Amino acid sequence: MGAQIPNNSLSDTNERSEQYVESLSLFNSEHELTAAHERELFERVWAIGFAKRRLQDRGLRLQERLDLLQFVRMGRVARDELIRANMGYVLATALHYQGGKMPIEALIQEGNLGLLLAVDSYRLNSDARFANHAKAHIKTAIEKAMTVAENSQEVM
Repeated sequence: MGAQIPNNSLSDTNERSEQYVESLSLFNSEHELTAAHERELFERVWAIGFAKRRLQDRGLRLQERLDLLQFVRMGRVARDELIRANMGYVLATALHYQGGKMPIEALIQEGNLGLLLAVDSYRLNSDARFANHAKAHIKTAIEKAMTVAENSQEVM
């Protein structure tokens, strides 16, 4: 005989989903960025690329190499902060599309991928705030995943 699935597994999954969504809501409310802080974070993210290119130079002195590695670390921390600060947009967009064929966790996961793409593709000289750029990427990622899910179920 195969393993038996407990009757309450669906309710456990729903409860875990609700707890996850709630934790995202609480987490995001603590991480709002001003335009100036957002710009500072993106400058640090941009410095990652500069530092990595300079680190390829074999003629660097040890202290220069250590300084560049510190730039990379600071840039990664800034990137993480930008992602955390904008996770609320992922949650809001996922909740907007909830109720279709994809579970909320999948919608959030796809939205997170869109957010990562938004962070990597944003340019500081853009006239738009990052939030607008991120919202567009998050929405596109979720909608694309929903289209793929719907099309794959039609084939079956």
